Amino acid sequence: MEIIDPYGLGTRRGAARGKREANALKAVGYVRVSTSRQVLSPDVQEKLIGQYCESEALELCDVYREVKSGKSLV
Repeated sequence: MEIIDPYGLGTRRGAARGKREANALKAVGYVRVSTSRQVLSPDVQEKLIGQYCESEALELCDVYREVKSGKSLV
């Protein structure tokens, strides 16, 4: 599987790629869509978060979704 890194986050040096250890760091994903012109859909964002966590041996505990425009809150 190819890991896509559109934001240039890179990888942690020495990470145990693809391995889940008992002491693995935990991660929470945050998916946000703010405009109708958003390039990455929530599903694509969630997939990228999952790929990143897998590549860094992070345990993805949950993904929070915010699919609203911040403009409507003003």
